[in-house]
Amino acid sequence: MDQENASCPACGIRSARVHSHYWRSLGDVPCLGQRLILLVRIRRFRCVNSVCRQRTFAERPDAIARPRARHTDRLRTLHHAVALALGGNAGARLAGRMAVPVGATTLLRRIREAIPDPVPEVRVLGVDDWAWRKGQSYGTILCDLERDCVIDLLPDRKAATLAVWLRRHPSIEILVRDRAGVLLQGLQRLADRVEGPDWRRQEHTGNGKAGTSVQG
Repeated sequence: MDQENASCPACGIRSARVHSHYWRSLGDVPCLGQRLILLVRIRRFRCVNSVCRQRTFAERPDAIARPRARHTDRLRTLHHAVALALGGNAGARLAGRMAVPVGATTLLRRIREAIPDPVPEVRVLGVDDWAWRKGQSYGTILCDLERDCVIDLLPDRKAATLAVWLRRHPSIEILVRDRAGVLLQGLQRLADRVEGPDWRRQEHTGNGKAGTSVQG
């Protein structure tokens, strides 16, 4: 923002010919408990490339915000953390109390926009079902039991879906599950289907309660 010129987004040639300027409003993290709005003066430049299809272009404050965004990057990061912890509606209520008001839909969009961290190699995998809509549709939740964290959500409880996931993660040595019938049938079939070392079923207690694991 303090440079005398800027690059055209279409052709990449830098220009110092200022065409005009305008003010851009960006929501930022609160200051002393008060909502903070940054007013950023944006310059519009003329492209000096005579064959470029874009005659004018605006400089981009990449250090603080994305193009066309209404919030700074650090406020988006805060919204993302709130959304992960509380979800949409509850997160929106907390954000209002934190002086960073945002809608529930925007919070959910922050989760979808985030680039997920790569899944590390998992050795002990916990498998259980979870409800998309209780009593109607269910998926499968996969947890790294050594790191105590959720690593993936599968759209259904089918053994074939789980088998595909396992083939992409050959580092799995132990599968731990509860005694749900659907998962039991699936894991019994997976003991013969999953590519990798020789698999065998073992009854054990993973958390003090009766459970079943498939171990390689």
